[in-house]
Amino acid sequence: MLKNCVLAVGLAFAITACDVPAPTASQASAPVIGPGDQLLSPTQAAQLFKTICVDQRPSFRGTPAAAKANGFVQDPKSEIFFDGRRNISFKLVRGDCSVVFVSTLGLRAVMQAFAPYTSRVREVPVDGTVYYNARISG
Repeated sequence: MLKNCVLAVGLAFAITACDVPAPTASQASAPVIGPGDQLLSPTQAAQLFKTICVDQRPSFRGTPAAAKANGFVQDPKSEIFFDGRRNISFKLVRGDCSVVFVSTLGLRAVMQAFAPYTSRVREVPVDGTVYYNARISG
């Protein structure tokens, strides 16, 4: 049985869909690290971005602790922070802190919510789903 997951790739924090084999019996008790189904409003996503990224500038050394304090766990392979409940993730990428999430409210609402923190916001359409990526440099 296969399940879908989301991977972040490269400098642009590009997102691609992939199939992952079902866990073995020994893996079944391991915590699931990946995006959840719960959508956040752009304002909620921006507030997490402020806490996990903006407030940790310029070095982002505090980002892992801030992510953990907000319920996120870092996937050791991809180095992406997920919480398994909300459809939002964070990653440190070459001196930037990046967030990816899904919103049904559109780019204008996302840009407005993130305006106090960054102007680096873009849409990333993948297989019929529009993801939003915002990032900030240290």
